[in-house]
Amino acid sequence: VEAGPLDNPLAMGEGYYEIAASALSYPPLGSRLSSFGGTSNHWTGQGRPFSPEIFRNRPELGIAGWPIDYADYAAHLPEAFEWLNYRHPFDRARPTSHESGLLANVAGLDADRFQRSEPLVRLGEPSVRDRFAAHPNIDVLTDTRVIDISLADGGARVASLELSDKSGVRRKLPVENVILCCNGTEIPRLMLWAGRKLPRGNPLNGGPNELTGRYFTEHPVLFPVELYFDQRIDLSDAHEFPGDAGAKFFIWRLSDAELERHRLLRFGVLLLDDGLLTPLSLPDNGDGHYLAQSAGYRLTVPAFKFEQSPTLESRITLSDRLDRDGTALANMHWVISGSDLANYRRGALHFCALLGQRGYVRARLRPDYREDVWKHVGPERSAHHMGATRMAHSASAGVVDTDGKVFGLDNLYVAGASIFPNGGDSVNPTLSIIALC
Repeated sequence: VEAGPLDNPLAMGEGYYEIAASALSYPPLGSRLSSFGGTSNHWTGQGRPFSPEIFRNRPELGIAGWPIDYADYAAHLPEAFEWLNYRHPFDRARPTSHESGLLANVAGLDADRFQRSEPLVRLGEPSVRDRFAAHPNIDVLTDTRVIDISLADGGARVASLELSDKSGVRRKLPVENVILCCNGTEIPRLMLWAGRKLPRGNPLNGGPNELTGRYFTEHPVLFPVELYFDQRIDLSDAHEFPGDAGAKFFIWRLSDAELERHRLLRFGVLLLDDGLLTPLSLPDNGDGHYLAQSAGYRLTVPAFKFEQSPTLESRITLSDRLDRDGTALANMHWVISGSDLANYRRGALHFCALLGQRGYVRARLRPDYREDVWKHVGPERSAHHMGATRMAHSASAGVVDTDGKVFGLDNLYVAGASIFPNGGDSVNPTLSIIALC
């Protein structure tokens, strides 16, 4: 059952798929799509697996982490690689400029190599749609929304779904099993809407602690620094989009040992371009401390993509605004804790210090980031909705179990990034969604 159309893979669902925001600002439309294939239709194809580190006990996050081991996740990666047209393994055969030359073996820094889908998999493409249409056991119903969920057997299982088509005709569909895979914001919204009419603490609302919608996380993207690279450093193969769609690209990150030593959250740094040649204007009193004096520098403003610690206050709720079918829109109350922002500031400064230790790179904070406390700093880009129906060992700590089944319901499953207990690396979630689900 697909809310959107077949013939417009970039449909955004105006009238029913908007997001209201009550904390950090968020675009009402565009970060997700309502069409067959969903957000894969604007996915750019890059990805890599999560690090094994995010599956270990991480007390610094202040909440129970993944209830599965890395091996449980990794067992399904080969199938996910194949489905997404990735090559395996993720080799490191050809170093890029920030792994060789003047920047080789910089202490404390590492690089993660990404791959791209070759050819790019977009689930709304006709070839993929035809695979579903030809399957004898799959019927696809498009332009039809699930607007309510009814339970039976004393609230222990889903009995039926209420559907509404684009002309407003409603019907009930009896079901045996249900898998919700309609985005990390829409899934908790639908569960909260359906659970509103039931007693408190019901499974749709997230059990005894009513955790549906709670612990919403993102990958906040900030642009805190200007980096000036000695012009002798070639960055042409190290920025985010290095040519053809099938090319590999890389992110800088701190080594696991460095992160643990300084108690920093995980983050990745992406070069969005290879910089413009520019004169350098830094205070004269700092100039003499650099080992290298260059005739020119390339200026670039990299993107820092950070991990967010799960926090109870960051959540998806029901908005007071109703959509065209009379159901509540999702309200995103996205909160980044002050301790996370302080951690991001320390991480950015530490990254710049490591990168500049040989004297070939100079850095300075951009004006909006020069305060000692980043109280007024807001994310400038993000689109990964995670955590609002988190996986856990028990209903007291999460919404779904290790099979993605909603605690307390025999036949309702969740598939998507909303089951992630934390966002882990600065890695887009597509590959991990496929592997887990």
